[in-house]
Amino acid sequence: MKETKENMRGITLIALVVTIIILLILSGITINMLLGENGIIRTAQEAKNTWEGSISNEQKSIQNLVNELNEIMNEDGGTEKKSTLEQLIDAGTIVQFKKKVEDKYDNPVVVPKGFKVTNDGITVPEGVVIEDSHGNQFVWIPVGTVHKDSNPENDVIIQLGRYTFDRNNGTPTPEQLAYTDSNPKNYINTDGKVGVIEELYTELSIQRDGTVDESNHLNDLNATAKDLAGFVESVRDNGGYYLARYEASYGSGDSVENWKPLSKISIGVPREENQEETSLTTGMLWNYVTQLEASKICQNMYKVDDTVGVESDLINSYAWDTAIVFIQKMGNSNYANANRDTTGNTVLKNTGETGDKACNVYDMATNVAEWTTEYCNLSEGRYAYPCSDRGGAVNTSDFYVAHRYRSSAYYDYSHVGFRLLLYIEK
Repeated sequence: MKETKENMRGITLIALVVTIIILLILSGITINMLLGENGIIRTAQEAKNTWEGSISNEQKSIQNLVNELNEIMNEDGGTEKKSTLEQLIDAGTIVQFKKKVEDKYDNPVVVPKGFKVTNDGITVPEGVVIEDSHGNQFVWIPVGTVHKDSNPENDVIIQLGRYTFDRNNGTPTPEQLAYTDSNPKNYINTDGKVGVIEELYTELSIQRDGTVDESNHLNDLNATAKDLAGFVESVRDNGGYYLARYEASYGSGDSVENWKPLSKISIGVPREENQEETSLTTGMLWNYVTQLEASKICQNMYKVDDTVGVESDLINSYAWDTAIVFIQKMGNSNYANANRDTTGNTVLKNTGETGDKACNVYDMATNVAEWTTEYCNLSEGRYAYPCSDRGGAVNTSDFYVAHRYRSSAYYDYSHVGFRLLLYIEK
């Protein structure tokens, strides 16, 4: 009997020990489930953080929407019509979101994020000017129906396209429209080219940075538009684009990779032939620059800058020709043929000080000719001349606003500079 009790006591002790061990194991599992790397507490914390993050993002999105609505609506929260161009001019502040407004003739203007409207032009026919936070200025070039005044009979239609212009009276002939209602991508051909003008000049829809082959200059190529399709689509969707008000001046940077331009009245004495790139000073009119360099510089203007809502590029032939059409239809009927002789500017000056002004755009007819992205399919002897420059220049009366001239990809000139193109980003 005594032995049986001892045996039972031993069994009970063993059971207790086993129970304790099992409890410890279960406790360990439970603790690990609670506190482990993938435990309930950690998972719950992560879920909390994710939820808080989503709430924060949602609140930001709601606030952005509220801000956009406030841009459209009056301060009292009513549903009055959108702000007018004059209201933006009076405000004198940089807009935080892309804003579509109308002038007093009901012409639409899209003001991109990061810009304000100056008081230089209060209607589209005058030339609406926008300005970034650094004082760079650009002029709105409308595409579509433009109301010249309050009389609908005076309305004109401007189509984005590549044109030739009558050498005597400036009458434009569309050679290649960028788009039509029936064909929104009319400008793209299967070979990547668009219509040929004067049997030499095309605008390529492919993107390339350009090439200089020192061993064989017949292989040289120009730099093309960085996104021709994007430009055309932006113009179609927004009803216009922006052209630099002034010829480009040096802004900053020590090489083509980080050079940035300005679109302001230039200052100082333009660079001479024997001066090196190191002699560039801020605000100096930018001559002695190759087409390949000009293309890269223009693209650098607002690169990785999320404070503005535009794309920048070297001006293409669509933008150049359409600007001429706009200027002429606003009253300067033969501006296509204007040159140094008609402007009186026969000496290289600071851009904006030449007297050549049309719809608030300066110096298309004189000062320096300007590089474009247009491609010239010409070679002579051992050299190709793939680049195209446009506009008037001080050194010859043979250069005029609509003029096209072939040039090399590796050479720079005293009388050739460039001008920026802006279009609203998607």
